Amino acid sequence: MTSPSDTHPSRLRRWAVTLPAMTLPLAISYIYFVWMPGSIIGKTAYGGIKMWLLVWPIIVGLWIIRENRSSKSRMNWLTRCLPEVPASGPNRKRTVVIGAAFGLAVAALAVLLLIIPPASDVMHSFGPQIRQRVDDFGGLKYYFALGAFICVLHSALEEFYWRGFVFGHLRHLVPTWAAHVLAALAFAAHHVIVLNTFFTPGIAWIFSLGVALGGLMWSFLYQRHGTLLGAWVSHLIADVAIIAIGWHLITTSAH
Repeated sequence: MTSPSDTHPSRLRRWAVTLPAMTLPLAISYIYFVWMPGSIIGKTAYGGIKMWLLVWPIIVGLWIIRENRSSKSRMNWLTRCLPEVPASGPNRKRTVVIGAAFGLAVAALAVLLLIIPPASDVMHSFGPQIRQRVDDFGGLKYYFALGAFICVLHSALEEFYWRGFVFGHLRHLVPTWAAHVLAALAFAAHHVIVLNTFFTPGIAWIFSLGVALGGLMWSFLYQRHGTLLGAWVSHLIADVAIIAIGWHLITTSAH
């Protein structure tokens, strides 16, 4: 539930920093992938939003909403920028095991979609379109370097932002269940734009629902264990599977 300490104007400040955090990635994704694809403005905006994911929580945590934490002395400065999420049972090893298991389950499901008809036929039919779009955005030549960045660093950045920052602030503003749902939907929203670039709208919405369910799982992990580690490991494994499957579809479409 809403924290008793979140009285006016603290709640206004929280909403003021959380709402743009939830909506700006969607707006910038639209500019980059739909409105001005390949343009200098689009590329600059998209590069800027990636910096925003790191910089905005730091600005908010250091200068706009400074959280009171009893455990701050045991935390690094980056984690201190995030709202505190009371863990019901902090356990780093357990959260990594659960996160890895979930990530592997997602990877297994993705592989099944790739090898079992008729889903496999549908997936392979998008191979030429995926190859063309990746090439249009300049990612084909540096696919594996870009993939490594997405899997390791970008997944960590998204967990820091969507679970640590967005969910962390939402749980001070709305009931916890609503914070989970709103954070997951905001996380999935810009994926609708991105996935629509590579697939038909119907497929993009189905995959985006999967992204939302992943976001729900990762925020539950974060709340349960008070660390982003398990969510990051899970996210990383899922992204590795996506990058690998993307490469398979790209290379098979070339034959």
